[in-house]
Amino acid sequence: MKKNIKNTKLIVKLSVKGILFLFLLGIGLFTVSCRKSHPISENTPLQNPSEIPEYRPGANIYTPIVHQKFYKGERELLGYHPQFTPNTISFDPQNRPYIRTTDGFVQTLDENGKWVKFDFKPFLKKAFPAWNDDLAVGPFAEERIVFDSAGDAYMHAFLSRSTKPCSVLMRSRDGCRTWETYVLPLPYWCNIEAEMPAIERNEPPCLSLFMNNDLFILLPKKLPDGTLQIPAPIKISDISLVGPAHSGGGGITRTFQGFTFVVFAGKIPHSGEEGTPQYITRYDHATGKVSTPVYLGSNGQEEPDGHNCPSMEIDSKGYLHVLLGSHHDPFKYIHSLKPFDISSWSKPEWSGIQKTKMGEGSYTYVGLCMDKFDTLHVIARWGGDGYKDRLVYFCKKDGQSWEPMKVLVEPYKTRYSVWYHKVSRDRDGRLFVSYYYYGNELTSEQLTAYLEKWPEEKEKFKIPEELKDSPNGIFMNAIKYHDPCLLVSNDGGGSWRLALTEDLRGGITPEKVGSLEKSVNTVGMPFVKIPSGRFIMGSVEGAQDEKPLHAVTISRSFNIGVYPVRVKDFEEFVKATGYKTEFETAPKKSIFAWLKGKYKNDDASIVSWRSPGISQNGDHPVVLITIKDAKAFCDWLSQKEGRHYRLPTEAEWEYACRGGTNTSYSFGNSAKDLPAYAWFKKNSPTGTQPVGMLQPNPFGLYDMHGNVWEYCEDFYGPYSDLPVVDPLLKVDSEFGPIIRGGSWIDDKYGDYASQGFNLRSASRYHVYYPRIMLDWVGFRVVMEE
Repeated sequence: MKKNIKNTKLIVKLSVKGILFLFLLGIGLFTVSCRKSHPISENTPLQNPSEIPEYRPGANIYTPIVHQKFYKGERELLGYHPQFTPNTISFDPQNRPYIRTTDGFVQTLDENGKWVKFDFKPFLKKAFPAWNDDLAVGPFAEERIVFDSAGDAYMHAFLSRSTKPCSVLMRSRDGCRTWETYVLPLPYWCNIEAEMPAIERNEPPCLSLFMNNDLFILLPKKLPDGTLQIPAPIKISDISLVGPAHSGGGGITRTFQGFTFVVFAGKIPHSGEEGTPQYITRYDHATGKVSTPVYLGSNGQEEPDGHNCPSMEIDSKGYLHVLLGSHHDPFKYIHSLKPFDISSWSKPEWSGIQKTKMGEGSYTYVGLCMDKFDTLHVIARWGGDGYKDRLVYFCKKDGQSWEPMKVLVEPYKTRYSVWYHKVSRDRDGRLFVSYYYYGNELTSEQLTAYLEKWPEEKEKFKIPEELKDSPNGIFMNAIKYHDPCLLVSNDGGGSWRLALTEDLRGGITPEKVGSLEKSVNTVGMPFVKIPSGRFIMGSVEGAQDEKPLHAVTISRSFNIGVYPVRVKDFEEFVKATGYKTEFETAPKKSIFAWLKGKYKNDDASIVSWRSPGISQNGDHPVVLITIKDAKAFCDWLSQKEGRHYRLPTEAEWEYACRGGTNTSYSFGNSAKDLPAYAWFKKNSPTGTQPVGMLQPNPFGLYDMHGNVWEYCEDFYGPYSDLPVVDPLLKVDSEFGPIIRGGSWIDDKYGDYASQGFNLRSASRYHVYYPRIMLDWVGFRVVMEE
């Protein structure tokens, strides 16, 4: 089978709007004759998701989102009314979402997928009885929640108007329900280090503390009794600038392999250079020493500016990546030339769109994160092209150049705007951006429209006298930010849309897979009962047809075969019915054959499922059958057993294969462990192997990775990134049925570094010739409840 067939263009192409329209109506490509597949509505119960659509049918829920005059945004134009309050989002080790609200609560999803809120203010009140309940909240507060590998949650709280201003580290060991409080030695601005993808760290996060122009880091430690030790702060610099904490949210510290790296902006020009100097230093945990700051470069114009704060990430190989911050200038990108080393750096290069005109706006507020594939993702405000401050995105894949910028959201007006944006990632590789729109440089007309939309603010708003004679508008700090939103990208930044609750439900993985019900039918085929649930289908690391990721709900439990159908199982069927396979009855000239990894059409006349040309006995998976043969086997079992047997849907297959995991394989991310779980080219180069010989997945299923590819009920087609329930693509296509799991011939192509690529949980392929003889494709069956 030709490997480049995946790149063949589909005959029928659906536009994004077309796909959305079909999903909302419950018809079209993803409609099932006997079982519905439909998008999830934000405002309706899961069991009846199509009564009230989340968005108006036909509305463009994907970016770019363009606001309209006056203050018509996501809610007015798109009907976006999420069940949760969007803000900086974090994910625990089970990929459960947590969002802190500006009124002192933490939101998350319970075991039933419903939003719940936990009030953390009583724990502050208990620790500080004199506190007057005034908590610094909103875009200028550090509201990110960070989790360690044990599931402990950490967040920062600043008691702004208590008897004495107080900075507090809060820690929860029970999913943000109860909190411990630890007073920090410095009462001012704090930055909390976010988790790193694919790095497990069972320590509290590093904290950055600023006081005047002094920058400190603090490294809390877990004690044997479970409490935290708050050590003395470690001074990094006394010439640092404190940048605006409200937008961007990029990290200034990264802790890895016994070092904490810190980037910061300086308040004194470097050697007479124009702009804001930016530095990096390294703290060695073993020696307790802070290195001399290394100058990285200057960015921005004229005098040092606190807006020009850098942001840093570290990749899986230990190389440091830094964006030098700016205030209406392009960002400069540099990376270290050696792992964990700050002494040598690449030549700075511009990222994003270059500035060309006097008075033109550009980039401000670095929102930087790196995913588990070492791709740098940047969210920023961009004021180019007419000085309209848009929210934008661009990225740089590992070893490649910066990709073109995408506009995410555009305000309705020019002049000053800001988005208070923060970027996050989950454990599936999805990207999230929270934002509020705020624009306080208003004309008289714009202010009038603002107060009409939010009349509750009229009483506390005094209209400046000078506004009458200010056609350019004036800054009015009494303006508030409104209408928080959350964007999600399911394909590594390729496309973005407004996030739904079901997107967040779908990513949750169970903490523990309990014992599952098992059964054996009269043919001796063992089955495992797979519970209903949700998962994120697809992968951002794989082939193009595995994208975008999308939340899938499996609404009903189902029993799936512990093994692929064996030769002896198929033999029982043939003995009972006298059935002959397509390859045994069809004219040999009508058959193609791809055997032992080679095109061997001459062998089509001498092999069959009984003697496929590779060594097999009754316990090997049956091969050399078509999907028609597989369905005939299911029909026979249904009649014989009095229960409905069928092939698994593609979604059921991946859900069962993952076994509650969100890693590349059901056992983790490393292909080095593959020989313990799968038969593939490395450990089975000559053919299939008896089923059940290697380790099972968490659901107790064998040979889900490797041995033979397995037919699914679906035909091959593209994914949508909208959440769906029980998807099944019944529309026939020239690409034929889906096959899943990889086989003993994989990976025939590629080098050692890519071995196991086709055996990942998300890997897809298809059988595009209806009558092609394959000794590396079999099937597994589902027994319905």
